[in-house]
Amino acid sequence: MKNTPSYKVKVEFAWSYPSKPIQTIKKSGLVQTTETEDKLIAEKFINSFINNYKHGICEVHDLRILSVKRIYTFDDWIEKYNPVINEFEDTSTLDGYVFDYSVEDQWEYIKNQNVENIWTLVCTGDDEYIIPGLHWVNRESYLISNIPVKDEDKNQEFLVI
Repeated sequence: MKNTPSYKVKVEFAWSYPSKPIQTIKKSGLVQTTETEDKLIAEKFINSFINNYKHGICEVHDLRILSVKRIYTFDDWIEKYNPVINEFEDTSTLDGYVFDYSVEDQWEYIKNQNVENIWTLVCTGDDEYIIPGLHWVNRESYLISNIPVKDEDKNQEFLVI
């Protein structure tokens, strides 16, 4: 089953309210769509919020698309790398795929895996990502895949949403 692609979109526009100075508003967020053209992807994102700025006598001007970037997600990672379920404990965290490095038998299991099959769940502010390899900084836990990391993903982050 193919996942719907996710994109991070950034836009900017001028917002005006009568008798008030014009404000420049920057918005960014995620949108899932099967569209492939940046303009159509951005349009879907814009349509998700723009009516909140067009209330009554308020106006939106000079809408500009700043960027559209494909984001790879946890679901994309599952589909591509076929992760191993943690059999050491019954956990619902990330569908049962996480291994706890602070539990001795799980840590031994992780260390005995091919490094190309080890992934680290890291926390960066409000976001969590799965990245390839055994990392220490900002780690939350580890995941093991049945399929080794592919060359094109050695610097890839998979966003957990």
